[in-house]
Amino acid sequence: MLAVSRYIFELAVWLRALAQDSRYGLSYYFQIMEKQIRYYEDFVKRMEHEIALLKRFGEEERAEIEAMTKAILTKHDKDSTKALPSLLKKIQSETDRKARRNFCMYADQAKTNGHGFQAFLIERQILLKLHAKLEECTKERAKRLASVNARPPAGTKWEKQEQSWQWKQQAASVAGR
Repeated sequence: MLAVSRYIFELAVWLRALAQDSRYGLSYYFQIMEKQIRYYEDFVKRMEHEIALLKRFGEEERAEIEAMTKAILTKHDKDSTKALPSLLKKIQSETDRKARRNFCMYADQAKTNGHGFQAFLIERQILLKLHAKLEECTKERAKRLASVNARPPAGTKWEKQEQSWQWKQQAASVAGR
């Protein structure tokens, strides 16, 4: 309920600001562009963190499996060899549990694909697309900003299109209108 009230208030402030001066539409547009760019930057950081985490889990799992396999194979007894599959499953389960505890977005896929390979897939498929989208948004913003600076609305340069939106100031400036 609080979120809806805030959203309605923000829309009312924007609409009143637009009624005062239509160039506030540019501010609104650039605010949206900035939020979109920040979203992609944050998502790229999250994916890079996820990749590092999955790679680390994959390396830890591989090292544990190698150590355990060497230990069992040096014993040369049937009981140890029979226990190998269940011990491997236990190591994999523990690694999967670590991934879930660290809130890995791709923990379920990593269970199937393996943690190292899942990191590779994220890096090659998702991260590349995110970087491309971020670059596209950044170029679009720069293009629009250059367009606005080259042809100022209403025949005058208007510096407010790049200013950060201050809710308290804007709400006070449109209050009572």
